[in-house]
Amino acid sequence: MSKGRAQLEALLRLEDETERKLAVAALIDNVVRLARRFRAIVIGGVAVEFWTRGAYSTADIDLYSTRTAVDERLAELGLHPEGRHWVDPEHDLFNRSPGEFSGTGRGSHPRSGFRQVRRALVLSPEDVLVYRLQEFVGTGHREVASQTISLLTSPDIDEQRLRRRADEERLGPALTELGRLADRVAAGDILASHEASRDRIWPTPELLEYECDANH
Repeated sequence: MSKGRAQLEALLRLEDETERKLAVAALIDNVVRLARRFRAIVIGGVAVEFWTRGAYSTADIDLYSTRTAVDERLAELGLHPEGRHWVDPEHDLFNRSPGEFSGTGRGSHPRSGFRQVRRALVLSPEDVLVYRLQEFVGTGHREVASQTISLLTSPDIDEQRLRRRADEERLGPALTELGRLADRVAAGDILASHEASRDRIWPTPELLEYECDANH
C-alpha cells in the first residue's frame, strides 16, 4: 500500500462526514501542491456543506484544479475513474473530476477544517452562494434554492461583499427575494415547497436579460 493510500485510509475512518470530506480534499490538495505546485480548491456541495455547518450534505467532493494534476494524484491514492467521478466503492467516496470553472477563484480563502492539523482551501461563502444563485436562475431547481437559503443564514457571510458579487453578475433581484425567504427561516418559519420555486422568484425584467445573456 502506498503512503498516500495509507493516509487516505486513515482519513476515511473519521466519523464526522464533513470533516472526512474536507480532510480528503486537504490530502489531495497537499499531494497536488507538492507535485505540481497547483492548489485543489473545494467548491460545489462540500463547500455548501462546510459553510452551512452540515445543514446540507453531499456524497460528491468537487475540487477545482487542473484536470491532469488532480487525475494523476487520485490514481496514486487508489481511486478509480468512472465517468466524471473518481470513486472508492469500499468507502462510498466520490470525487468529481474537475471541469471548467466559470469563476476566477477570487475570494478563495484557506479555512481550517474541524482540526487545525488538516487545512483545506475552500471557496469563500459569498462566491459559493453566487454560483448557486446562477444555477438557480438557470435551472430553477428547488434543491439549489434550499442550499442558497441555508448559505444566506451562515454567520460567515460578508453581506456587503455578497451584494457586490451578486450585483456584478446581475443577480441582485434573485438574491433579494431569496434573502427574504432566508430571513423567514431564521425567524422560525417553515416554508412551503412552492415558495422557493423560480416561478415565484423569477422572472423580473433584469433577470430575463441575464438569462438571455447566459444562453447566447
